[in-house]
Amino acid sequence: MKDKDPDDKVESLVAFRNRRCRELLAEESEAVRIRVINLQLNSGDGNAQVEGEQDDEAEGSGSRKEATPVDNARLKLEEHKKKIAALPLTMQVLVHKIQELTGWACTIMFGGPRPSDKGKIHFDSETEDKVTFQSSYHSYHEAIEKPYLEYLRKIYQGLALTTR
Repeated sequence: MKDKDPDDKVESLVAFRNRRCRELLAEESEAVRIRVINLQLNSGDGNAQVEGEQDDEAEGSGSRKEATPVDNARLKLEEHKKKIAALPLTMQVLVHKIQELTGWACTIMFGGPRPSDKGKIHFDSETEDKVTFQSSYHSYHEAIEKPYLEYLRKIYQGLALTTR
């Protein structure tokens, strides 16, 4: 039996399943995607719905309606909210991987409008070290965080922040 190359990464079963589910969902109609998000948002019970969606089966029509542009916009907004909520964990994994590969210290700053907070600009940073850059730099808030928030506000100035 051949030895495996340690650089060959085998995709875990869970990672494979998650990737394949995302691929299959992307191929579905917008109406199906809305239903899936409803299920995810409601811990699988599916009772509450993205505002404006109607359950055709409950109405007895027996056929699925096509998603409207409003449904599509709501679907995209819900997907965007989920991606934003997942950012801290995503960044933790990224920071860990950078530090693992390089041995370097790593801090990542990110931010933007949060639709779930009426488009208010939010800022976050991620580091894996016990001693953070923020705790090490006494002027961090004034010298780093405030200018970065101003930068973010300039980038997103004038956008419809609650629908992004």
